[in-house]
Amino acid sequence: IRRCSKSRALMPRPAPAPAATPASGGTTLQLGAFSSASKAEQAWKSLSTRFAYLAPLNKRIEPVERDTGTLYRLRASGSPDAAAAAHTCAMLKVAGEPCAVVK
Repeated sequence: IRRCSKSRALMPRPAPAPAATPASGGTTLQLGAFSSASKAEQAWKSLSTRFAYLAPLNKRIEPVERDTGTLYRLRASGSPDAAAAAHTCAMLKVAGEPCAVVK
């Protein structure tokens, strides 16, 4: 409790903001495609460390068969909606990182 300077009345302190929880659901971001799952994992570690706003998202590495071999898509889900996902991609692109909003 703190004192209000004008009336000297006791005023309650504002409640602290709730702790952030990992996001789930929503729109998916594709952050790259790599020649191995370990390279995709390394990319996630680098990106989520450099860009803290990625850390609460749910990382997924998806193998995709191509004529030339297997690629590993690095994806992150958990943006609350398409607008938030697009904003996250825009911030990554400004930083020179690839990103696409996918369904």
